[in-house]
Amino acid sequence: MSDGSLRFKIYEGNLSDAPGRWETWTEYLRQLGEDCWELETIDTDPVVGGEPNIIREQYSTVDLIDWLRDRDGADQDNASAANKSPSRVGERLKALERYAKTAGHSQLVTIINRVRRNNWPPKPKAPRVLRIVGVKEFARPPYGRGPKDKFLVVETKIGPGIMSIPGEERRSAFYWIGADRYHQLSWKCLLRKELVQQIEALLHPKSKEIGISFLTMVFLVKALSLKFPGGLSGFDKKYQGARMTDDLRGLAVMSGEELDQFMEQLKSMGITAGVDYAVGELMLGEVVPCQGVRFVGSGDFPKSWVAVIDPF
Repeated sequence: MSDGSLRFKIYEGNLSDAPGRWETWTEYLRQLGEDCWELETIDTDPVVGGEPNIIREQYSTVDLIDWLRDRDGADQDNASAANKSPSRVGERLKALERYAKTAGHSQLVTIINRVRRNNWPPKPKAPRVLRIVGVKEFARPPYGRGPKDKFLVVETKIGPGIMSIPGEERRSAFYWIGADRYHQLSWKCLLRKELVQQIEALLHPKSKEIGISFLTMVFLVKALSLKFPGGLSGFDKKYQGARMTDDLRGLAVMSGEELDQFMEQLKSMGITAGVDYAVGELMLGEVVPCQGVRFVGSGDFPKSWVAVIDPF
């Protein structure tokens, strides 16, 4: 309830955008305490008649500033659409500023000046991104308007946020904290190795199968880990175009001659066809079998062949 402080008017509005619509409303503020405000909205409809509808809500100073700024922002959008010059501080905030100056409320005047300089809320130090949670579509920050786009959902030390999907080099990305109005707070994040790995896992989940094209050599990961120079990481680094699953690696060759040469090189490393890898062909499927690798065909002629791990 009010403590007796005088209320003051901050806004008068009306709706006349369609025949028969003449609703009006008036917004008042009353300061209840050092950090407590009462917003009173009185709605009237002369066509319907009856008693006006009165709504009272209480806000802290920060929440009140955000609410007034959002409502003024909507009015400024309408002004822009009507080719009028918008202002960062709208009619409601100007009314509050007049009150603050009259009442000697210097902190409130400072906050409104920050809004005027587009420096509200004050930007805190960049919070650490703890982990990547998922992928979701949002309207593009900072204002949450326009068509939706895909963003990474992140968890930070100060709460949830969203992050732009970084480029192929995966070095950095911009991220925003919170939702709605707080998406105006953005930072540039240098991506740590563990974040890059989480992003890769979300954007490019490993398949459980190796597609067969031309002649395709399908290696068992456990064999590469033991026998290939540098282990599995050595193989992945040397053949970055290889197809990958958790258990298999697939490498396509363009001709039988190229296959024979490669098989000889592998043999010198102790990597043996039929033991450590299988070979599949685009039209035939399995050409060289290997225990632990199974070829599966689908569709009518010509079939599409894939290789999967066979645990049996």
